[in-house]
Amino acid sequence: MKRKSVEETIEWLNSPSHTHPDKTRIELYLEKRTAHGKSIKHRDDSYKQALETTKRDPGNESAEDQQAAYKRWVAENHKRLNAAVQAAHMDWVTTANKADVEYHLSIIDLDLDKSVKKVLESQVNSFFASLAHNTYSSDVTGSAYIGALRAH
Repeated sequence: MKRKSVEETIEWLNSPSHTHPDKTRIELYLEKRTAHGKSIKHRDDSYKQALETTKRDPGNESAEDQQAAYKRWVAENHKRLNAAVQAAHMDWVTTANKADVEYHLSIIDLDLDKSVKKVLESQVNSFFASLAHNTYSSDVTGSAYIGALRAH
């Protein structure tokens, strides 16, 4: 089987998605990856907030009371929060054809000039860092990554 060229790969990544024809494959992939990251952040923030709430609750007079309250909260919310993360992951995998997109990105990864690759990695890393630090803004959506692919 002949390996695709970088040009063919970029063309494939920039072609309309079969599940969302109004978006390219790479745009949909980045959107779903972002949604998955946000679901993880929401879950983690929920755990942190619950822990802080149980510590501040005046009804929890001792460390044992705080621990018991937190364990109750976890028992009530753990499945729902993890199910949301899993649902976002499965949406990324199925709707955005995660495996196919990552295969095509690996072709580019093998052939890209190292300086361009570093720029792309930096942009993607800053995008995810902004999510981690809750500084997400609409102009940091991976569009620079898409633009770099189109410019190649």
